[in-house]
This record gives sequence, structure tokens and C-alpha cells, in this order.
Amino acid sequence: MIYITNSNLKINKFFVSDASYGFSGNLGFNIPGDWCFDQFCTDITIGSGNGTVRIDKVGVSGKDIGISKVVLPGINKFYNYLTSIYDLAYNYCHNVSESNSLVLQYFRKLGNYGGNWFGTSNSGAGEASNIQWNLVAGEIDNDFCDLVESTLGSDIPKFKDPSTQCYYDFNHLAATLQSNIHVFIDTENEGLDTFIDLFSGWMGDLTTFAKDIETYVEKNKNIMYQEYANNNLFAPDTSFSMEDYIADIDGINLARSLLSNSSMKITDLFYNYFLNTEYGGTYSSERTQLWITRVYGNYSSFKNQSDYLNQNVEPVSTFRLLLNKTTVSDEAFTAAHTAFNNYVYSCLD
Repeated sequence: MIYITNSNLKINKFFVSDASYGFSGNLGFNIPGDWCFDQFCTDITIGSGNGTVRIDKVGVSGKDIGISKVVLPGINKFYNYLTSIYDLAYNYCHNVSESNSLVLQYFRKLGNYGGNWFGTSNSGAGEASNIQWNLVAGEIDNDFCDLVESTLGSDIPKFKDPSTQCYYDFNHLAATLQSNIHVFIDTENEGLDTFIDLFSGWMGDLTTFAKDIETYVEKNKNIMYQEYANNNLFAPDTSFSMEDYIADIDGINLARSLLSNSSMKITDLFYNYFLNTEYGGTYSSERTQLWITRVYGNYSSFKNQSDYLNQNVEPVSTFRLLLNKTTVSDEAFTAAHTAFNNYVYSCLD
């Protein structure tokens, strides 16, 4: 402890330390009357050998709380907000699985994912597109959405993805997640349902990115298709940004978790995926590895599917036309797939 004798310093709050047996300031002097925190030595140790650490303690007088306010990180604020919506949903329907669905419906509505084809919010497809999204991801309960807004307001916390530091588009995630757990086609046509899941997520964004490539190259003849694709994959001014990618992949990963455990609350799912660091990093920090492992098993199987989806055959060609509303060259699609495949490969162990 530094013993202060000069009352003219006008210091009225002190953090003092009497942790050293050998420092003369600790011997025979009272600590200042206005002390707030007092760090003192104990005989408590943890660890052993070279890893032994001695633990001090801190006494608190209560004259100062040490902080003026606590500001939660954006992701914690969003988690609390998500919990409030889930609680409303559970009181509304008294069922975990349906509550999860209602929460996702609310965010889908916020992002206009009760509408346009697979997330292309400016498609201009009108009323028909509303029917299409409701088919691939399910209907939206507008009464519940109104209940959320009237109870919680419309001030929704924003948060950044812990790994990429991109602002997170949770509305996009909700659309991809719900389309992956919603059964659009009966079991006899399960293969078509798989295509719908793909094109309502990353494959849909990759398809529109191919159009971005073609549009740019047509205006800039000195740029090669692959050069533009490599340099602009996930660029913010394209139709396949990094925000789109992480929402698509996280939507698939979370859908897999819900399908394997329908009794899990979406709030617990969010916490475990984005915030739980009990086993080191979060699951979201390994999203690409998790996606490839859980869905495909290995990169080779993913690459085989990507190569198939790069062919101008049915039903791929129909989805391409629905999303781009015009034909796009095979060269542009190949450039998009190659850039995307290379990125995925770079994320794997």
C-alpha cells in the first residue's frame, strides 16, 4: 500500500493494496478512511509446481461500485431479446417446437422472407412470390408477429458475428433455417425438397452471384470471369455477401441441430452455437467445417454436389431462371462455383 499523508491531493476514493509482507507502507498504518477496494494477500494457491498461482482477495467497502453502468455486447443483448420473443411464443402456444417456429416466422417477416423468391428482396415478383416463400418455409402467423411488436417494440438489437465481425442478418438465417426444417414436398418427392433447401440458401445466393459476374464482365471486357469471381466472392456490393454466407451456413447447421433434437429451444441453440466457449471456440467459429462434416462428411462429397449443381440440367436450370429471371452463361456459373469451392476448401482442416 502506498501510504498517502498529503490531504491536499483531494483524493476521496482509494483502491489500496496491502498484499506485500515486505513493504513498509503496510506496517503500522491505517488505510485511508475513504478506501473503496482493498487488495490483500492470502495463503490460497491453485495449481502445483511451475503452475502454482497465489490468489489475492479484494475487500469492498461499498463506497464505490467500481462501474457506472454495464453495457452488454450486442450479441448478448440480442440473445436476451430472442429469449423474450421465445417466452412470448411459448405463452402463445405452449409447445417448444411450435414456439421455435413462431420465433423464426417473426424474423422472416422482418426480413420480407414471407415474400420474394429465396431472399431476393428486390425481385419485384409481387403477390406470387409471397405464396412461394410461404410454401418453401411455411406460413407466417401475423397475429403472433403483431403481439411481439406490441409487447417488445420494434427496436431490435444488432450484433456482430464473433468470427467475421460482420453485422449479422438474423432474418436471413431464420429464412434458411426454417426452409431447411419445413417439408415442402411429400416424402415421395424428397429429392425436390432437397433442391428447394439448397436454392433457398447458399446455392440460391451463388446462383445470383453468377449473374453479378456476367453483368460486370459484359461491361468490363478486360476482366475475366474467374478473376472477377475470385476477387469479389462475398463482396458487400454483390448478391452474395459474407453476411449472406454466414447466415446460410448457420441456418443449415442450426436446422440440423433442431431436426436431431426437436425438444431444444431456439434460445439454447443460439447460445450453444454463438456464445458457449466451454470447449474452446464457439461452433460458429468453425461453421464451414461443421457444415461440410455434418451434411457431406468430407470436402470431396461436397465438391461432387457442387459440380452437379453447376450443370445446366433440370431442375437446376429452372431454379436458375427463377432466381436470375434471365439466362446466364455457363462460364459465369463455373467461375462462381470455382471461387466458392476454393473458399470452402480453404476453411477446412
